Amino acid sequence: MFASVLLLEACGSKGPTYPTYEAPALPPEQLGFVTVDERAQLVSIDRQEPSNGSPGVEIGVVPGCHALVASYEVSYIAINDKSRRERTGESIMAGGAIARQRNDYATTRPVEFFVLAKAGNKYWVTATFTGDEFLPRVVELNPAGDSTATFLPGAQCSR
Repeated sequence: MFASVLLLEACGSKGPTYPTYEAPALPPEQLGFVTVDERAQLVSIDRQEPSNGSPGVEIGVVPGCHALVASYEVSYIAINDKSRRERTGESIMAGGAIARQRNDYATTRPVEFFVLAKAGNKYWVTATFTGDEFLPRVVELNPAGDSTATFLPGAQCSR
């Protein structure tokens, strides 16, 4: 029964549809930029669907608090039942051990973040995902590329 509920939830409708997000027509130095890593897909910015929320695409946002919603998906190959390595497409071997099991993981519900964006900074939607732990977050990077803040799911913007 429980597995059926999860399957129905995962296979059900995509959820609400949003109007398309339009990046502000401002000079780049007046914007913050949101991007996602290879495990994530940006679903919405302020309840609006980005025209392209794929990994590596930077989307401009004005300074201020923004609601970012992301979904995550990753494949892992278990090696010797203890260590796990992210699937990269090639055959994986570690210390002569042959990979035994492929594991595919995806969020069944999108993850919402509230990010206080600043002009000139980048906001990287990412997660640590080992097959045992799933730790989604948004990392703020200043113009020098240094991490200056971390935003966790559901935490409201602090002013």
